[in-house]
Order: sequence, then C-alpha cells, then structure tokens
Amino acid sequence: MLVVGVCETSGTSDVLTGVTYNGVAMTRFTNGFSAKNARVWMYYLANPAVGTHNIVASFSGTLVPSVGGISYSGVSATPDGGANNTSGPGASSVTVNLTTTADNCWIVGLAHADGASPSYTSGVTARGTLSGDNNRLADSNAAKTPPGSYSMIFSATNSSFEAVLVSIAPAVTFIPPKPMFIGQALNRSSFY
Repeated sequence: MLVVGVCETSGTSDVLTGVTYNGVAMTRFTNGFSAKNARVWMYYLANPAVGTHNIVASFSGTLVPSVGGISYSGVSATPDGGANNTSGPGASSVTVNLTTTADNCWIVGLAHADGASPSYTSGVTARGTLSGDNNRLADSNAAKTPPGSYSMIFSATNSSFEAVLVSIAPAVTFIPPKPMFIGQALNRSSFY
C-alpha cells in the first residue's frame, strides 16, 4: 500500500481535488483531512505499480503543496481507520488519538507545524520530511497489538498544528485447508 501525505499552507478550505500515482487515482483515508492555519491530507493506493512513478496532487486553484509517500507491504488493501486533530496558535503540541479495530496495525501520521519542525513521542519514527522542514510523515515503527486506542503526540515550540493519523491493517493470509480424513475405525467383528 502506498500512503501519501499532502500539505498546503495558504488556507483552510478543502481544495485538494485528487491525488494520483502513476496516473491511478488514490483514495482519501476516512478522516484524512485536517485544517487550522494550513491543510494536511492523507491518501492511499492498494497494490501500487512497482518502480519509480510520479505522485500528482491536483487542487482547485494555484497552490504550492508539499507531497511525500511511504510504501508498506504485507498489508490489507483496505485501511483500518483514521483520525485528525488541530491545536494552536501558540500551542506546544497536538495529540491525535486513533482506535484500531484490527490486531497488528501500523499507525501512520502526517503533521504540519507552522514555522517549526514537529517532533514525536517515543515509539514514533520519522519517515520523511515533505518540502520544508515543518511537514513530517512518521509511523509507529512496529505493529500495534492488541486492537484499541493509540495516540501520537506531535510537538514544536509556539506553533499551530494540523495532524492526521491512519491505521493500516495486516493482510489476511489465506491458508488452504489440508485434506484430512475424519472417521471412525471399523471393527472387523461387526461385519458378518
């Protein structure tokens, strides 16, 4: 699964009309949009083409977005869920809480901090910086078990924040049944 984060800092309305990878339309995560002083979005594409291809974000208007992506393998083609939150101005952090419904989900987050570089709580690994240092993609760096409530805290000094979290469930592997004979041994003495 390809997970893409998009950030645009010139307003708060939802003006992203679509994201494609290799010309294939991506799907916005449920709750995959957050806005306060800027805007962040998260999209996904199950089973993306292998290789180097373009990620294209389209807007209704002339904007200069930051775009980045992370690829995950061994995951379900359908995401587990999403959550978002904002705080500020003048805040030192924002917490986003997410409830997973499947076991062994990975949590992926995108945060924007106005004029500052966001940092993360322990157990969170930064995976990439979108253009500019104040937009970061990160994940849980491990599967979360059991299903339940998880959170990421994004921190920076005197900032406004926009943040989105999504969870990605593992792929369910089908194990074909083995042929098995179920029966009762026959006693020769019962036949005449």
